[in-house]
Amino acid sequence: MNWYASLKTQTPGLVKTAQTFSQERWEADVGDYQRWVVDTFSCALFLTKTANMITISLNVWNWHNSTMMFQDFWKYSLKDESKSRTSYQKMKKSGQDIIREYTDGAMYQSPNCMIFAAMRKAFWNIDRENLAKTNIPHINYARQKADYEEDWRSSIYGNRYPTGATSGF
Repeated sequence: MNWYASLKTQTPGLVKTAQTFSQERWEADVGDYQRWVVDTFSCALFLTKTANMITISLNVWNWHNSTMMFQDFWKYSLKDESKSRTSYQKMKKSGQDIIREYTDGAMYQSPNCMIFAAMRKAFWNIDRENLAKTNIPHINYARQKADYEEDWRSSIYGNRYPTGATSGF
């Protein structure tokens, strides 16, 4: 056991490494307890820089149901840092405007679950070319070319939402 005692007393030297991870974060919580108890959402936008890439990620989840409602990623090379920061600032400003619109603005009476559709449309229009790709070609095509509807109430009938009164059964 002598070898164990001598090995135990030796401590390895500390190795200093450069910091290769940094992250900026914007987040907002939306809840309307006067109308719907489960209509609370948390939105978070991250700008993450690692040793080999820069990513922006958007996460929107329902607090009470613990369900991820929407998640998306934008990928940049290290040489595109200024572009990624510009996109992040535009997304952050757009996210703040959407939250304000759904809490104090014109969409106040709308269901909060439409927030992620509004964010998807606004953020994709900021920077579609750097959206992370999937291995499914028709999904990639839709993400690059499709014009998604922000308000599901207008598209639930294929953009033929009834304008007049409807009769019941």
